[in-house]
Amino acid sequence: MEQDTLAALVKLIMADKRIMDLIKTGSYDGTSQGCDLTLIETNDLFETLPFEWRGNVCCQERPDGGDGFLSLDAAVQREWNRIRVYQPSLNAIAKLALGIADEPLLKILQQKLMEGGEKIELLRLCNLSKIKADPYKNRFLGYIEKVKSYGIKINEDGFTAAEGDFPTAVKTRKACSEKIDAGIYQYKALTERDLLDIEKGTVLTVGKKCIVTSLAVDMARRKSIQICREGEVK
Repeated sequence: MEQDTLAALVKLIMADKRIMDLIKTGSYDGTSQGCDLTLIETNDLFETLPFEWRGNVCCQERPDGGDGFLSLDAAVQREWNRIRVYQPSLNAIAKLALGIADEPLLKILQQKLMEGGEKIELLRLCNLSKIKADPYKNRFLGYIEKVKSYGIKINEDGFTAAEGDFPTAVKTRKACSEKIDAGIYQYKALTERDLLDIEKGTVLTVGKKCIVTSLAVDMARRKSIQICREGEVK
């Protein structure tokens, strides 16, 4: 008897369009406007998502949706309050920086960037310490700066993790002129932001192992700032 009552109750609930809309889209009216979208590249990442982020999830491995995932078309067509990209791979970050949209997740981001309506943020980036070659690590730091220039927010914890053995986050850095001890820039990475307050024509000496991002090089060229390595003749 109790089973019959429970079955009837479930049937009644499932027949209520408002409840079904809430389950499917997170809103009573069948739209997802005002809701957040979470993008992941692989199915296994879903199990690591915080519970409150599992309402609207689009997985790159499931572009057609199903099993609780939104389809690529649904993710693109709807309006979102915020789009979070959870644990993006190094490959995804590089392609995003270069404007390459040859994968479902990147197609969504490209479309939403063109529309300019949603806030986009990258969360829990892969650690750049996995990259052993300094020149390529240097290039990747440039990619991160490029992504930020699109208006995409890099989660503070994620950015620190992304820098790997460069533990100082951009947000907490002071003006570059305040970070020079005995005339030498002491941090392990020099970014475009660090050169914003440096006067034109300045000669800046960096440590022998300091990584200078490509965007920092461009900024230095525009401001006629000469960057020298410690021990080099100026």
